[in-house]
Amino acid sequence: MQDKRPVAGASDYWVHDEDGRPLLREPSPNHDSLTSLLHPIARLLRAGLDFAGAKRTRIMLVFDRAGAFPNELAALRDEGFDFVTYERGPYPLLLRTAFDRELTYGDEVLRYTELAQKNLGAGRGRVRRIHVLTPDGNQLNVLCVSDADAEFVVLSLLRRWARQENQFKYGVERLTRVSPFRQRVFGGISRSFQNGHAVDASS
Repeated sequence: MQDKRPVAGASDYWVHDEDGRPLLREPSPNHDSLTSLLHPIARLLRAGLDFAGAKRTRIMLVFDRAGAFPNELAALRDEGFDFVTYERGPYPLLLRTAFDRELTYGDEVLRYTELAQKNLGAGRGRVRRIHVLTPDGNQLNVLCVSDADAEFVVLSLLRRWARQENQFKYGVERLTRVSPFRQRVFGGISRSFQNGHAVDASS
């Protein structure tokens, strides 16, 4: 018989590779912020790669503005994790003429440029900043720690939404709450990251 009483909700954070294949689900009954979970998730992925014998493979975390706070970005960088995220506004808008390069995303052409790095303030240092102009004239800024070329960095962030559709479709089939799921995840990580694939953390 269905229980008609209201019950407390819970949040889940899903992690998948750049092709949308789910790697793990991090439950958060207390609705923890993304910033509080990025480091534990990154360390878990690092442990999985090390366990699989891929100690030299770097991890790139791809996440949205909910994790894009200076303290967390600096901490991820200082611990050796690459990342890509959006810069939180407000920020100055560039003239259209400043966007001197192009990339193709689906059937759209976006313009972008990479100028000065972003100062995180309070002695936290700087990170890369790539400015992107969408076809409708909107500007978004991408922050990252990565040696990858700017086009790869931007596309990694833009594609996360399309890849999440696959993640949620197959995630329930692959992941469970019991401990063996993390053992299966480690095997998946070793395959997913041999070529330096990115991972996306989403709530």
